Amino acid sequence: MRFKSLVQNVKEIASREDISQRDAAHINALLSGIDEHLSDEERGTIARVFWSSATSPKWADLLSEHIRNCPDILFTETGYQVPPWMAEPYVRSQIERRSEAMLNLLVSIKTRNPRFYEVIAEAALIFDSRAVKKLVPLLIEYAKTPYAFSKQELAAILPRLASVDLIPEAMELGYQMVSFRPDPRAQEKITQRLADPTDWTAMLEPLPKFDDWEYQEVLVKGVRPLADSAPLQTGKTLINAVREMIQLKDLSQEEGVDSSNDNSEIWCGRVDQSDRAYLEPKAALVHTLTYACEKVYERAEGDRDVIEELDAELRQAKFRIFDRIRYHLYSRHALHAVEWIREAILTYADFADGPYGYEFQQMTRLACEQVGLSLLTEAERTKIFDQILSGPDKQRFKAWLGADFTEDKYTRRQRYFWLTQFTPFARVLFGKYDVLYKQLSTETPPPTDDDYSPYSVGESKTGASRSPRSTEDLLAATDEDLIAYLNEWEDEHRDEKQWWVDISFAGLGRAFAEAIQLQPRRFLQWRERWQRIERPIYLRYAIETASKRVKEGQQDELEEWIRLCSWIVARKDSISDPNIKISETSRMAPSWDSARRAVVDLIEACISKEINVSAEWRAQIFELLKVICTSSDRYLDQNKPIITPRDYLTDAINTTRGRALENLISYGWWVRRQQGQEDAVSEVFDVLQIRFDEKPPLSIPEYTLLAVSLGRLYGLNPRWVQEHISQFFPHSNREIWRAAFNGFLSFNQPYREWFSSIQPEFEFALENADLSEDESKGRSNFANNLGWHIFVHHLWGQFDSHRDFLEVFYARTGPKQWAPLFDQVGRSLRATKTVNEDLVNRFKEFFETRLRVGNEEELKEFTFWLEAECLDAEWRLRALSRVLDITKGRGRSASMLVERLRKLADNQPDLVVECFAKLTQAASKQTHFYILPEPAKGILNIGLTSKNPKTIENAELAQDNLLRTGHLEYLNLEAAK
Repeated sequence: MRFKSLVQNVKEIASREDISQRDAAHINALLSGIDEHLSDEERGTIARVFWSSATSPKWADLLSEHIRNCPDILFTETGYQVPPWMAEPYVRSQIERRSEAMLNLLVSIKTRNPRFYEVIAEAALIFDSRAVKKLVPLLIEYAKTPYAFSKQELAAILPRLASVDLIPEAMELGYQMVSFRPDPRAQEKITQRLADPTDWTAMLEPLPKFDDWEYQEVLVKGVRPLADSAPLQTGKTLINAVREMIQLKDLSQEEGVDSSNDNSEIWCGRVDQSDRAYLEPKAALVHTLTYACEKVYERAEGDRDVIEELDAELRQAKFRIFDRIRYHLYSRHALHAVEWIREAILTYADFADGPYGYEFQQMTRLACEQVGLSLLTEAERTKIFDQILSGPDKQRFKAWLGADFTEDKYTRRQRYFWLTQFTPFARVLFGKYDVLYKQLSTETPPPTDDDYSPYSVGESKTGASRSPRSTEDLLAATDEDLIAYLNEWEDEHRDEKQWWVDISFAGLGRAFAEAIQLQPRRFLQWRERWQRIERPIYLRYAIETASKRVKEGQQDELEEWIRLCSWIVARKDSISDPNIKISETSRMAPSWDSARRAVVDLIEACISKEINVSAEWRAQIFELLKVICTSSDRYLDQNKPIITPRDYLTDAINTTRGRALENLISYGWWVRRQQGQEDAVSEVFDVLQIRFDEKPPLSIPEYTLLAVSLGRLYGLNPRWVQEHISQFFPHSNREIWRAAFNGFLSFNQPYREWFSSIQPEFEFALENADLSEDESKGRSNFANNLGWHIFVHHLWGQFDSHRDFLEVFYARTGPKQWAPLFDQVGRSLRATKTVNEDLVNRFKEFFETRLRVGNEEELKEFTFWLEAECLDAEWRLRALSRVLDITKGRGRSASMLVERLRKLADNQPDLVVECFAKLTQAASKQTHFYILPEPAKGILNIGLTSKNPKTIENAELAQDNLLRTGHLEYLNLEAAK
């Protein structure tokens, strides 16, 4: 009996409403494994077919144990797996029918399977109040479990519970949904903080029980509607959740630390709405709490007891965030909260030095505007205003500014402080206080509400720098004053009002660059004045501006810029003491590296194809390159890596001398474009010879760069490269040789003309290099690149009169190296439209050789061979069939193979169906076996309607193979018999 027939029989029985004892016994035997002729995989497919087709409610009684058998999660070394619950489709269908029998079955199941909890959530939205109450304990388990695909289904359940008058249950479930769990690294961070109390990375970060986006969904679609129905109860529940979340953020209550200061302005700038692009779960929870509290006020309708109960709950919670919420509520209902507002203002502890928070000042301002003078007595206001005038603390401000302190700066700070502190009280000022405020307001516009937030709304605080003087101020200075200012200014500091902004050398450098861009003719006349600038950073910005202007077409300025470049590249880092740190911002210990690199970038722009400056600059550009290419480079000379793990080519192109060496080669091709192919560009090779002669010695990154550029150099002077090839790849230093030769193999394709020169390197590699495990995890590593180059030269017959290095390569390597090469050969064939007969025969000989070895890992990479239209289709299909005999259908891209097979099926139906049948053998042997249904169905239909009995047999075999593994989409085919 075909497996397909069994599937169809089970499906037919499942669809019956009247069920005989014989039918029930038959299905039970299949599901239980009593029928031993089925494998576990086949039994699983039968279960899926049955439960997705069953309709009769009688199956709930007849097969209750199979329904109850919802498998628990399976723990693995890397996490856990969630097995399928076969009965799930049937259970859902019965829930939709509101089956009491199914409900009773559900509450008796014990499992942590997320599929089960999703079904429970669905049931809670369908059944009546009495039934839903039974499900609440399971819903709470769902909210608490760490094992879930998604918990967004819970969002709709809270308003559902409220709608069926299960308010206490809704609160219990809601609390479990919104409450946070401890930071998983809590113990590690506590230990870290004890070792270093200043380590900010040790701050605890409690997490919600949902993904961030789901948590937001729950709050908006679940908790807020619940607050609409039961605002006070929801508010009290959320207060507990917020308080416990903040407690989970505390490492420990350290002595002297105000436990009420929760730093909430940092993680929740507004208590009622988002003030940033990404909404943190902590802030989202506070916003929802505020929403619930607002609903309490709206729904109270004069019921003072309800509002007072809420206010008491907020006060008892202690933390600052709850005071902020109270102030927010008072500001919205000032006339109903006058006494509370008075209390908040009169107990404010620091009018003399403590800036107001956003909510406090808004509450105060609105209360003064709406309540007026009766809010505070004149004596109370006098006391507050005098406190304001006594601040801010002068000694603290002086300590903060240090040497930069002046009386004028303090006076400006003081007057602005008075303005911000008086503004919320503007409507109730009187006498001298009112006169002073009006005077202050003429000096500086009064602050808005947003100005009282420590983090401006909508602004990203990722760090910035600014010049101490504007570009306009710099341009207004005389040349002498400007140079003196650039040399003498060194007051780097953090902006007093915008703590995230640094007043820095970089900011001044950018302003200087803008000044050059605005008045280029002025600065092009500086000449020797440039040499009086003592901080290299400003010359770096000047040359960067020059590059920008050259790219914009201002080539007439090159003479002056190159004159400055010549002076810069002649500079040397004067400090050799390793204990003294050199820097591009220092006058006493300047580092000229970044300025020299800007010169290299200017040269790169000049010789690029897009700009392509005139050949008249040849001598000057070459001299700049020669100086930099033969100068010291502290990164390269000290063998310092740029990134970790180290990449030598990255080191080369991100260092000044390495980048200059790369531009030297580009310079050669620029000269060729300008002067024609007859120009030998001998000066390029003179510099290379100097470097090969160790003046200074080439670093490993530079060797790598030259090897990568071998093709470009060969194009400029083939003979010179052939004569000096041994210097590119020095056998005496294995580390240099491997880095250089790997760079050559990675970035150059095989080339017939240089075979005789490169052949010794192949031989050296095969005799000396480690070709087993490579430090590179990808396929583009040393052994793979070497194999490809050797294969191509073998294909060209260049080993025919020599030792066959391809045989040696395979002898010295294993399947991990064979597979990438076999794959790359297939890819190259796919990309080739036509191949001459001799090469086709060599490719086929290569295939036969590898097939005789018969390594499964290697032959799995046949996919791209099948797509190679330069080879005969019949040969490709027969080759695939033989490969599948060895791999048993296993491969890396079954879906790609099936797509290609479908394209070949019209002309080669018998071979295609044969290959497809062999390919489907892997369906039960590979964990992830997937093929596109449409091309697969097309092949099956062709096979099932064939007149060739063997082809029909192969098609039926393939169909059964797919059905056995649960691919039920292949059960009913249009042409199937």
